[in-house]
Amino acid sequence: MTIGPMPICLFCKRYREGLNWGDTNTRDAFPESIPEEIEVGGVDHRTTFKGDGGIRLEQRDDLPPYLHLESCSEKPKQSAE
Repeated sequence: MTIGPMPICLFCKRYREGLNWGDTNTRDAFPESIPEEIEVGGVDHRTTFKGDGGIRLEQRDDLPPYLHLESCSEKPKQSAE
């Protein structure tokens, strides 16, 4: 089994995980549902994405240094607007 990259959403201060199994994961930029291109597609939401209302990923303060986005060797792909 192949496991893809960790969703960039997990690094964001604004990420809100669904409370129950099957609940939708949300964030301030996408209160209904995080677009699949960001959540599982590897699109870098530090850049503009259609419908985000100008709200971008902001890295959580509690991440250990090895998980800081700046230190990741592979950068996520950019969104195609």
